[in-house]
Amino acid sequence: LCSSDASSACQILPLYEVVQKIIFCATMSSVFSQSMATTENLERHNIFDDKFPMLIGGMPDWLFPNARRAREALLDGLRQPEHKCGQSTFLKARQDAFQEEGMPESDGYRFNLSIVWG
Repeated sequence: LCSSDASSACQILPLYEVVQKIIFCATMSSVFSQSMATTENLERHNIFDDKFPMLIGGMPDWLFPNARRAREALLDGLRQPEHKCGQSTFLKARQDAFQEEGMPESDGYRFNLSIVWG
């Protein structure tokens, strides 16, 4: 389903898992880069996504260290050279616009990652 799953044998998964993987991989590949569409990043996404309602509701992120680490790992993926090489034109244009406005690169990545939960 994600590119890293191609070598494994056929698996029977619950429908929700199949749909979630397809949507996640399609979103990450088209909005960010193919390098972001991995099973590990889906797991990180799910860890953060589970706590997202509480975080957006104002609870401090230090209460959810696993969610914080998962989000930071996703951000680290955006900073990797392989991501920058395969970066979508959409994301590159957004990063360029943010930098033209004086936004630090790290803030741009955080803002771009929020698209997934937007």
